[in-house]
Amino acid sequence: MSGKPVKIEKSAPGKVIKVGKEVRQLACVIPYQEMKQLILDTEHIAAGTCVCRHQGNLLGKPSSEPMGNCMVFGESALFSVERGFTRRLSKEEALKKLDEAEEAGLVHNYVNNPGQFTNLLCNCCGCHCFILRGAKNAPAPSQMVNPRYLVHVNESDCTACEACIGRCWMKALKIENGKLVRDEIRCIGCGICMWACPTDALYLEPREAGKVPLKKC
Repeated sequence: MSGKPVKIEKSAPGKVIKVGKEVRQLACVIPYQEMKQLILDTEHIAAGTCVCRHQGNLLGKPSSEPMGNCMVFGESALFSVERGFTRRLSKEEALKKLDEAEEAGLVHNYVNNPGQFTNLLCNCCGCHCFILRGAKNAPAPSQMVNPRYLVHVNESDCTACEACIGRCWMKALKIENGKLVRDEIRCIGCGICMWACPTDALYLEPREAGKVPLKKC
């Protein structure tokens, strides 16, 4: 290396923080249909390697989940592509990666900055993602992320086949007295359980703001 300083031609788009104003940042779990529409409405999309699963591979804890479907949007996508961090995607390619993540049971975990620039989508697994891993091990996962939706069970259509239970990273679903029940405190509203349901008995409804129940200890 020459030791010469590297000149940065253009700074990365980032958060604008006003002095004296608190900024809170929570991951926002987005279900498939909403994420699909976001992709269709976004002009610039790129994809890169999942940092969490890549770290697992380096540490000798390899993941069988897809590696290259974490996406960046908007101005952040242009910035990362210009510097070789990610690869530019067409909308069709992005939708294919979203479908791949949905089939694999990955949670669509979206983060944007307070200025509302479309930014980062992590398709997360509960085995390597530090956010989901922490939520999964917590007594109240719904308090660790922004749970905008809540899954519901249509009992008349549910056959209690248990196909959905293994896909829930938060262990929010179980069979009691022959019926499928959902733990509201553990449900983060990702909707990945719905993919496995053969009778379409599961559906999402918006969770009322401020109504995330507290865990009784």
